[in-house]
Amino acid sequence: MFSLNTTNRQAPAKGSDLVKSETQEFHLYGTKAGLENGKLLMGTPDGVKVTPMKPPPQEADDITLQAREFIRAIRENDTPLNSGTEAVMLMQMLDAAMESSEIGSAVQIQPLP
Repeated sequence: MFSLNTTNRQAPAKGSDLVKSETQEFHLYGTKAGLENGKLLMGTPDGVKVTPMKPPPQEADDITLQAREFIRAIRENDTPLNSGTEAVMLMQMLDAAMESSEIGSAVQIQPLP
């Protein structure tokens, strides 16, 4: 199960699809864990463990890092960190998130065959 909700604290102008504020709330939930606004939520027998997440400093922009990983996998005859299947799943998730924000309700993602 995948659920992604993004909400904005300020509503866009009537008839506009633009987001007026840069402040976004991010909620991602699975069956064993979740993410909420930079916090990892892990289910435990005693309740939910909340761990703040700090991204590591990046040495380059995202596109450069992806290209480096792709080149590394080719040179080393290795599997890339993200497979083609994972890339398709990510696109499905992003499409579902956009659709969900447009219709105002959850969108189910169909599993890949």
